[in-house]
Parts: sequence; structure tokens; C-alpha cells
Amino acid sequence: MISKTLYSTKKTFYYEFLRTKEEEEEEEESCSKSRICMSEPAGDQYCRRQLVEIRDVFPPPAADSDDPWRIKKSINQHEIDLGIIELEWDDVFEHVLRYWKMGLANYIAMGVKVHVIILDVTQECSPRKYDGQDAYLQLVGKDEFVLACMGLIKDRNLKAGDEISLYWDDKAACFRFRSINVET
Repeated sequence: MISKTLYSTKKTFYYEFLRTKEEEEEEEESCSKSRICMSEPAGDQYCRRQLVEIRDVFPPPAADSDDPWRIKKSINQHEIDLGIIELEWDDVFEHVLRYWKMGLANYIAMGVKVHVIILDVTQECSPRKYDGQDAYLQLVGKDEFVLACMGLIKDRNLKAGDEISLYWDDKAACFRFRSINVET
């Protein structure tokens, strides 16, 4: 009997802090040809990162059928005004990008808006679907993610301090949203 060890994979950033010799030579060449150097002045720090997929020695977080809500947070006024939900880097990488294909995850890493479907299942008997131009996930800044959906925030009439929970449903390829409690 052959025993197979199954490994899970996850995505993370790989950082490069030094230029290769070839990159330095190409930069010097381009600067001498154009007489305008577009790179950073000497002495500044160089840092480039790329998204890579690595083998994870730990299994992915087990889905709990009783409580699948992996991302829980309290909404603030800034998020309500902009129609977004700010998500932490760890939550997105561990609970969302782990299940996405590498090509789609690379779009996120480049800061491109990736349109997603969000199902509001607060009222389980009548879930509401949000998609199209207003529902997207995007990397803003260096390590901040936003899940945008102004329609959801307005329809749910969310206020500062309201508790919400989310999870990425890999089978349906969508976010599931639930308002935990609403201040009165």
C-alpha cells in the first residue's frame, strides 16, 4: 500500500532586497542612454516583492460547519462613509487567497480590483446577492485589503460599532456576509 502525503499550499509575498548584477547593469545602461535616470538615487533602499505559492506544512484551517465565519470585525464610521469593509492581511491570505488560483491572486497583489460576489445571508430565508461593478476585493497601500460593497452597507443600514462576519465560500466562489448584531 502506497501512502501519499497531501500538502496544502498558501500564498505569501517573497521579498527581494538586493538587485542582481544584471539589473544594476541594465539600469546603468538605460540611465546613460537616456541621460535621465528613473530609478531611486544611490543609497535608497531597494525592495521588490512578488506573490508566490508555497507548500504549507500546516493544514488549512478546518471549516467548522456550525460556525464557518472566519473573519469577524466591528465596522467603523470611515468604512461606512466609503462603502468598504477593511480586511486584515492575515485574514485575506489565510481565509481567502489560499483558495484562489494563483493568476487571480496575482491581480490582487498588483492592486487590481477583482470583482466578487457577496451573499448577504443575515436573513437566511432570503439571502441577497451583490455583484457587478460595486462589489470587489482590492489591495490598497502595502498590506491593506478592502472589500467594497456600498449597496450592502446601505441596504443593511450598518452603523459604526456593528459587528459583522464573513467567510469565503470556496464551493460557491463567493463571500458570505452576516450582520451579527446591529446597534439600535
